[in-house]
Amino acid sequence: MKKILFLILFAIIEFQVWGQNNFQKEFDDFFKEASNEFDSFRDQINKQYADFLLTNWKEFTAMAPIEKPEQKPLPPVRYENNLEIKDKDIKPVPIHFDKVIQAPAPKPQPKPVEPIKKSKETTLENINFSCFGMNLTVRVPQSRRKFKLESLNLGDLSRGWKKLSSHSYDSMISDCLEIRTQKKLCDWAYLQLLKSFVNSYLGNSDSATFMIAYIFSQSGYKMRLGLDGDRLFFLYGTDCIVYNRPFFKINGSNYYVFDSDENKLFIADIPYPEEEGLSLKIEQEQMFGDAGHKKRNFKSERYSVTSECDINEEQIRFFDTYPSGQIGDDFMTRWAIYANTPLSESAKNILYPSLIKKIDGKTEIEGADILLDFVQTSFEYEYDDKVWGGDRVFFAEETLYYPYCDCEDRSILYSHLVRDLLGLDVALIYYPNHLATAVKFSNGPEGDYIQLEEGDFTICDPTFIGAPVGNTMTGMDNSSVNIIVL
Repeated sequence: MKKILFLILFAIIEFQVWGQNNFQKEFDDFFKEASNEFDSFRDQINKQYADFLLTNWKEFTAMAPIEKPEQKPLPPVRYENNLEIKDKDIKPVPIHFDKVIQAPAPKPQPKPVEPIKKSKETTLENINFSCFGMNLTVRVPQSRRKFKLESLNLGDLSRGWKKLSSHSYDSMISDCLEIRTQKKLCDWAYLQLLKSFVNSYLGNSDSATFMIAYIFSQSGYKMRLGLDGDRLFFLYGTDCIVYNRPFFKINGSNYYVFDSDENKLFIADIPYPEEEGLSLKIEQEQMFGDAGHKKRNFKSERYSVTSECDINEEQIRFFDTYPSGQIGDDFMTRWAIYANTPLSESAKNILYPSLIKKIDGKTEIEGADILLDFVQTSFEYEYDDKVWGGDRVFFAEETLYYPYCDCEDRSILYSHLVRDLLGLDVALIYYPNHLATAVKFSNGPEGDYIQLEEGDFTICDPTFIGAPVGNTMTGMDNSSVNIIVL
């Protein structure tokens, strides 16, 4: 009965609501007018936003999930002539390719429409909580009664927004943004931070969902509020595609329901000025806490390189939460996200010294060959569907942590080693159901290579076991090769 009354209410609201074009024009006109009064810009925006919550709701049906591109990895191939490698005469041979994709360029994280100063209130309460091993504190107004939505009535939602934007909670937003900066959190980690903080403060409730949405919008991100019967939902906007999740297409952006797969909602389609979408990229090492490590030892076959690694398990816990997806319309960008996520300094400090010692004094090609053999022979190959029940791409840290990996994981790790230790550019090479790498050497190509505007990139395949640089793995079809330059 409650849900029926709720739907009747929305039917009435739908009758009264502005057309989307009229609403957008009214909001844009207000935005221009408020911009002329910078000192009170955010105040005016939030007041108008709260007023819009009374009326501008519309029923949306989600788009069907975009399925993760399923790969059927080819088994590793062992190079048969590995005893004659040093005597092998490798001649440069250009290979054909289908298309080239550039890795998306870095860009700054979203920011508030104007700087948010810490609240002048002196009666603030510390909320202590933990997120990925980080022990953190965020300040909220001290009150006998915590923030709470009285109901999901539109009037109460509007009053709730006005209460949060009354400046009493500015220190809360400022503290969250300061943590994002100090801990170098990516957008997804920031969203997880807000969830940990607000749930510690308010528990898992509609009020908590509302507060997460509020902080997220004030931080500069695209978000929408959604209602279904007697539940409130928060949707984050992104220009990326998150695989296997239904999404709502609103004003050209994809909106995903956080921690839910709802496919029909009444959504307050209210654009916040200068809002930007959540990015799936991780541009810098994040400073998570240290709550346990896992050690592994490695040894390569041909060059007998021995090394070890010590992985912070909080990094692994974070990667477990990370949504698999792509940037824009090309699925190859998914691998760029993983390959351009930096390896942690703590992992490098233990893994790299023995590798650096082994390649010291060697030519670029010799160094690349030593590193290639290390990745080819120090890690055990296994299919994702056998280990994980389906395709799963690893960040480099995960390849060093888990006992098994496949071709894409090896290629991502190798791309890190070559860029970090040799300072050379790398491209990822995608054949149907197989991923390899190619390296741009200073003195030109060596063996099979791909000619790009950026220069010549020599094939280096971490899954062609025992093969030196310049060898395409047996059975690969060069006519359908796609390339992404990292």
